[in-house]
Amino acid sequence: MFKKSNEPYGWPASRHILLCCLIAFCFSLQFSQVTVADDKVLQLGAPADIPPFYNTDGRGIIPDIIQSALAPYGYTIKVRPMGNTRLVEMLEKGLIDIAPFAVIEAAGVYKSVEYITFFNVAVTKKNRNLKINSVADLAGLKVAAFQGATNVLGSEYKKIVTEEAELYREISKQKNQMKVFWKDRVDAVVLDKLIFDYRSFVTSETKNSPADVTYHTIFGKKTPFAAIFVDEKLRDEFNAGFKRIGASGELTGIYDSYLKPQ
Repeated sequence: MFKKSNEPYGWPASRHILLCCLIAFCFSLQFSQVTVADDKVLQLGAPADIPPFYNTDGRGIIPDIIQSALAPYGYTIKVRPMGNTRLVEMLEKGLIDIAPFAVIEAAGVYKSVEYITFFNVAVTKKNRNLKINSVADLAGLKVAAFQGATNVLGSEYKKIVTEEAELYREISKQKNQMKVFWKDRVDAVVLDKLIFDYRSFVTSETKNSPADVTYHTIFGKKTPFAAIFVDEKLRDEFNAGFKRIGASGELTGIYDSYLKPQ
């Protein structure tokens, strides 16, 4: 005959404790394994779509450089597209591991070596024969620029294009910037030279040629950028990896893979 126990459900209290400990241990082990695995998947915040630096498929020069530099350490990069404002917010909250451009101020983050450069220029059609030797020469013109240009190209640029240009637009999607330029809706576009060349000559379906345009280098030299990491060790690993791919020629290969006509 079954003897009724004073313990709940007929189980001794010691067995309940043992069972709870076993469940807790298994859960803890499983959770720790997931955490370790997740630690190897890095969240890279990325601007929307600025090929060849970023493509909509998550590839691009910047993700490829960061992935190649960190691959020997077992990391995988996951690209998370977002606007610049969102990028800052996500970085400060620790919801992403890497920001591609060190142009923000945030506590508790670590800046890498400079690993990427942008060369902002004004571009016009050669047959227009426009003389643009300084930022001031944009006065009176119709100008289209990348989003945020007035925040990064200096106070003189901001004053000229917002107060003295005939028309000024900042366009978030740079493929649309190409459209207004090649359809003669603006006199000049302001953007990175590599982005312009890629959009106009590498992937374009039209028969555009570099001989058709003039590059006006009115913003000075190329601007190098570092990346921002939320973890110091990860930053150090990237710095070492970037040096390695530069010495091995892998870095040159990444650029070449995007700049050859498709």
